[in-house]
Parts: sequence; structure tokens; C-alpha cells
Amino acid sequence: MSYKINEKKLKLSPEKQALLEARIKGVFKKQDGYNSIPIRSIDEAVVLSYAQRQMWILDQMQPGNPAYNLPVCYRIKGNLNIKALEDSFDEIIKRHEILRTTFSAEDNEQVQVVHAEFKIKVKQLNLDSLADQNARELRVRELVSEEAVRSFNLSQLPLIRITLYKLKELDHVLAITLHHIMADGWSIGLILDELNSLYRGFVTGSASHLPTLPVQYADYTLWQQQRLMESSYEGQLEYWQSQLKGALPVLELPSDKVRPAVQSLFTGSNQFIFIPRMLCQ
Repeated sequence: MSYKINEKKLKLSPEKQALLEARIKGVFKKQDGYNSIPIRSIDEAVVLSYAQRQMWILDQMQPGNPAYNLPVCYRIKGNLNIKALEDSFDEIIKRHEILRTTFSAEDNEQVQVVHAEFKIKVKQLNLDSLADQNARELRVRELVSEEAVRSFNLSQLPLIRITLYKLKELDHVLAITLHHIMADGWSIGLILDELNSLYRGFVTGSASHLPTLPVQYADYTLWQQQRLMESSYEGQLEYWQSQLKGALPVLELPSDKVRPAVQSLFTGSNQFIFIPRMLCQ
């Protein structure tokens, strides 16, 4: 499904146009007290970002809860070079420290542990022994659903799993599952873009020309912590402490089921529907 972008042009002053172009190119200049994110020293301890702390605390409350797994699947039709696929994922993990990071507590402080090296193994499952196409489709859905809710241990690698389901010789389903503490929807899009570029490079024997990453997520985490410890943050903290003081009401959304006394483990189910191509268009 495609969306048409509003083609009305914005009229910017020369100064604003120059600033916009600089930001698009990744050139962040000092403005309003904000500096570009510095590269951390290699021996510097890295705490969790505030978003990661939420994920970590929730996992401590319900260890292994798969509610924050991020699964994504893609159908691949045609010739598939599995060695190139594994090499591509290894290169992505090498480029992005967060994909080889675990999370633990030291001296009552949650910390990120960036591992120097980690190579992924693509798990392969063959379903071509099932003669009936419908049986293969049904089985792969069952397996993908099971894979999506398999637990992660945040203190151990891997926090990303790759599974390849073979339905026929030229028909595969690629399932990628990550934990939300290390990725989000935008991140997955970037991973798939890099996977496409790297895979083509490994198959053809040419360079992928991916740009060197200027910073890593751990660099951002330390920068975020420094920014929020400054005096400008205190006013925001006091405001929200005032707004949220006292007993907070329970949000009772209308539903057809009674709210359980104990929160469930989010063991829901999927309902699959197919929308005709004509309707999509």
C-alpha cells in the first residue's frame, strides 16, 4: 500500500534551508546548548538508557515475558545463498554493538555489556517433506508463532534469533526475532536495508559500501544521561513528580472480558486475514 506525500513545497529562509540540509546530511552543529554525541572511551561503563531501563525492570518483574519480543517475517522466493545470508547478519552484528550487548546489574546499577564478537547461526528448518502446500503454509505459521514468543534471557547472548524455513527449493520464510530492549520498528527497517545491501555484496563478490557508523547506541546512552543530569532536567522532573504524586487510578477500558486479578503473560493469539490486491490498491 502506498501513500501520496503532500507535494506542497515549504518556503524556507536561506538560513533554515541551510540548517535543514546540514541535518539531513548528518551534520549536527552546536545549538541551544546541545553538542554532538561524543564517542565513549573503550573502558567506560555504560548504563542503560531510560527506555532500556523500563524494559529491564519489566523483565525483572516477569522474567522471560515475551510481550516485548519483536518478530518480523519475510517470504523469499528464488535462489538463496544461505552462507551469504549468515555472513550478512554477522556483518550487521559487527557494525551495531547493540546487537551483541547483554544487560545485567552491578552494584545496584543496570549496565550494558558490549561483547567484542558474536556470530549468529541461522537456524534452518525444512518443511518440504510435507507434500501438501496448504499443510506447509499452516505449519510455517505455527512455527513462526511459536518462535515469536520464545523467551530471551537479557543477560545472555543472543538477543536476536534468525530462523529460515524452507517450504520448497525456491521458497523460504525468513523469521527475525529481537528483544525490544535492543531494537524498535525503525531499527528493524535499518537492519533489513543493510541486509539487502550486504547480501547482494556477498553474493556478487562486490563491496556493499555501507557508511561507517559515527556513533553506537552506548554512546547515545551516556550522552543522554549527561544531558538529563543537567539543571535543565530538574524542572521537568519536578513537574512530573507533582503531576504523578499520590495514588494513580487504574485505567478501566471498556471490554467484553473482566480484567483479571493477576496480569496474564500476554499469551494471545493471531487472526490471519487476506486482503485482495484490488482492495489494497
